[in-house]
Amino acid sequence: LAGIARGGRAPSFGRPAMAIDTSPNVVADEKPVPHFLRALVDDRPGVLADLTEILGQAQISVETIRQSPASGGEDGVELVITTHAAVTQNIVAAAESISAKPFVRNTPSVYPILKEDPS
Repeated sequence: LAGIARGGRAPSFGRPAMAIDTSPNVVADEKPVPHFLRALVDDRPGVLADLTEILGQAQISVETIRQSPASGGEDGVELVITTHAAVTQNIVAAAESISAKPFVRNTPSVYPILKEDPS
């Protein structure tokens, strides 16, 4: 935090976004869980509106959105979206629709957020 207060910037996940492995094949589960959705997109008006429209059509509710400059000298911005609980196959289908948009610069990554079972 002190580095941020001094005006420094660090990658969202402690390393450049493009250095993070692509998402593994997720197993479609009927039990809704929250997810991370990460994509590199053009930095222009309307992109976020288009993405959230796709998510809404798939019955996916957004919990948080983080936008940060692309790392490694790339153009565009990195979007990391955290969703409320949703069925994985809906998230995967939405990510495929998002990937087809001309403003998306990489294949979006989808990660289910798994929590420990307290039982």
